[in-house]
Amino acid sequence: MFDTWTARHIYDSIVTTKKDPAYLTKLGNFYELRIYPLLSGKFRKVKLNFILPTRWFGVEGTAELPLKMLKDNNAPKKPLQLLFRQRDSSWGLPKLVELPQTSFAASMDTNRFLYRKATLSDISILASLTLGYNTSFAGGYFFSTNDVNSDATYFQIGFTPGPLFKLPIDSTAQHVLFGLDLSGGHNKKFTTLIPNLKQFIRSVSKPNDSIAVVVAGGGSIRSVGPSWKIAHSDTIIGILDRFAASDFGKSVGLLTVPHILYADNHAATCWQFPGLTDLATYQNHTNLLSAIQNFSQAEVIAAYDHGFEQASQTQSNVTTIIAKIDSFFAQGGRFLSYYDYNRRGKEVIGSHYIKGLSSTYGVRLSGSLYRNQLGNIGINFPVSFVPHFFDYLVYDPDPEVKIEVQDEAGKPVVISKRVGNGLLVISGIWSFSDDAAMRALLGTPLLGLNTSRQPQQLKELLAEIRNRSVQTSFSRAFVISNGDSLVQKEDALGWAASYIDGFSNPRPFFNTVNLLDGTGFIPPYLTDGQIDYYGSGYLLKSVSGAGKGSHFETHVDSWSFISGVLGAYSYPTADSVTVAVTVDNGSGRLNEIREVNPMPQDPMKARFFIGSTSIANEIQFNLRARFSGTSAAKDSSFSFFVDHDTSAMDRIIPSMLGYEKLKDKFNAGGKDTAGIVKLAMQYNLLTDYTALLALEPNETNHFMKDPFDESRLLDVERLVGESLADSLTLQSYPNPFNSRTTIAVNVSRQSVLNLCIYNILGQLVKVLASNDMLAGRKVYFWDGRDANNRTVNSGVYFIRMIARQSNGGRETSRLSKISFIK
Repeated sequence: MFDTWTARHIYDSIVTTKKDPAYLTKLGNFYELRIYPLLSGKFRKVKLNFILPTRWFGVEGTAELPLKMLKDNNAPKKPLQLLFRQRDSSWGLPKLVELPQTSFAASMDTNRFLYRKATLSDISILASLTLGYNTSFAGGYFFSTNDVNSDATYFQIGFTPGPLFKLPIDSTAQHVLFGLDLSGGHNKKFTTLIPNLKQFIRSVSKPNDSIAVVVAGGGSIRSVGPSWKIAHSDTIIGILDRFAASDFGKSVGLLTVPHILYADNHAATCWQFPGLTDLATYQNHTNLLSAIQNFSQAEVIAAYDHGFEQASQTQSNVTTIIAKIDSFFAQGGRFLSYYDYNRRGKEVIGSHYIKGLSSTYGVRLSGSLYRNQLGNIGINFPVSFVPHFFDYLVYDPDPEVKIEVQDEAGKPVVISKRVGNGLLVISGIWSFSDDAAMRALLGTPLLGLNTSRQPQQLKELLAEIRNRSVQTSFSRAFVISNGDSLVQKEDALGWAASYIDGFSNPRPFFNTVNLLDGTGFIPPYLTDGQIDYYGSGYLLKSVSGAGKGSHFETHVDSWSFISGVLGAYSYPTADSVTVAVTVDNGSGRLNEIREVNPMPQDPMKARFFIGSTSIANEIQFNLRARFSGTSAAKDSSFSFFVDHDTSAMDRIIPSMLGYEKLKDKFNAGGKDTAGIVKLAMQYNLLTDYTALLALEPNETNHFMKDPFDESRLLDVERLVGESLADSLTLQSYPNPFNSRTTIAVNVSRQSVLNLCIYNILGQLVKVLASNDMLAGRKVYFWDGRDANNRTVNSGVYFIRMIARQSNGGRETSRLSKISFIK
């Protein structure tokens, strides 16, 4: 692990020697993986370690695998082999949620670690792939430890509150209201939505509950079916089927998409992308002049060639074209155009509406760009992204011109201006080199495809729900919405607090679900706590937070997970949980403890805490919890002896702790880049400011063999050669290395040899040879440890060899650079 800049420098230098490196970076939600050389018909092995969030259905844990990345190859069939490491019997046997018939066979690697292995012949047809496992916490709790490091003992404690505190399950009948907002323009296809809603309502309602369903959409808010019917399965199915078949349901489910007119072939190449037909209809033309007759049929016009390739034709007909565009703006249309250095003095359309429009450079630039939330459409772009090329735009001062996308210094790359009822958008992003994913990411906000044109009704629906609570009180409310109107954080929190305060006591619990799942396009979003809230998602999250419930984003959480968490039968919700730790009967110390992925609103979820202590033999935990509906506290205590067998230890706990610390820094704004890099390097984690650089130590290794076994690497003698040249040579292989490197030296005459490792500051790291007598060839090894046997940090190091002829002759030295990668 390196900082991003060092990693890229090393990668570029390694590639030229064809040493087969892999390079992985991330920026926000975008990852870049480079493997060299990756040629047609050739294979390269890449090992990536993911820390995946665990979702809980009571004591059943699930982890959604990165299927999109696993499927991202050109093979017609995409096989996958899965290994489940059996560290502890508490975690049970694995299963695949989508493929429950898949069997996992027992297996063992050369280190005698136990696994369960399954092979899938083709994952290309799957939409998701989720690994599940059942926990079996004896007594309601679980413990694992790690003290591989010499300075601390790391631990993980998990417990299920219900069994641990012997809580009763609530089975009383309740009134439950379901509010469904479908006023947005996306993610409301009834063929998939209605079955999901049927299963969801059945899962979160007890058979003796009474339910009511209210739907907003198509400009109306109506009850669906009779209110407060007993929640039998047939009743739920009937209510939703009748709604889907009704005239009201058809008006709510109607999908209206804009029509795009691409004025030339380059415009189509630049701003078309896979999945466009799900968001719009479109028509292609060869030039802007021939497209004029169809302007009135379009909501969006995208034009490229008029500014350079077909500039003379446009200039000759500029009066006619401008008149047509003025009429188009009067109808509320959007005109998207491209501008770069080549168009200076030639482009006449954007320059007509934005005086002084120009570009500052004659070469295309690359780097990170950022949205401007104060623009007309800037909020609809990703927070940050890295296109291949762009040009800066300049223009005469004009308060009506808004910057939509800019660089870190605020230099504009995309601008817009309101003209009549319409919008002119000028982009300096040259998308021809961008892949399909990037073109879709940028094309949707540029063309205005990731927001709805129809009025949003989420707040109206919430107001109606509160009005109905006056008529009939209810215990729980579930609000499900596809609203894509972005509500800023402060506005959402304030509105939600005021909204919940308007209910009479006892107030209902609110749970919310955002239907926008990011399929096909990314809606406008804001990020909080490293979670992206699409469209109105943060307003929904704020309502559930004020209403003491849970919020779910369907681009993160599956319907099965949401239904499982919000199940009808549950333990009382914990109002507070405290964990006190005693180390070695008080003689040791607790360094830190924190909860991982807390969801206090989910009473069925197992709760996990990780932390570290001084080197310990025994750790005692004292738990105290208070639950809703009772004022008395419940206590539980248990202790564990630390197993110092390093082969049985859970080595991931320090990484988990480091990840939680990094989340804290990013949640605080991510401005402490030095602190982020330091933590990421310490715990070997990928962030926006660090990169992973790896060299496979042995291409002949089987995946079930020890990955640190380099015994079958190319023999160093083949590198040095059989003859002894009349010179001093120093060679190392592999370079970079991640477990052990072989250093071969060769001296032609008997000499006294000193061989040392230094860091980039010139500080001595380790002595490999001190006054060794040598004539000819000898091999030394370095395992990446310093003089105190501590593993050094990833980075660049220097091998310095000094040879002095034993007969008192001259002294000769050699210096070689080597890279160590953890």
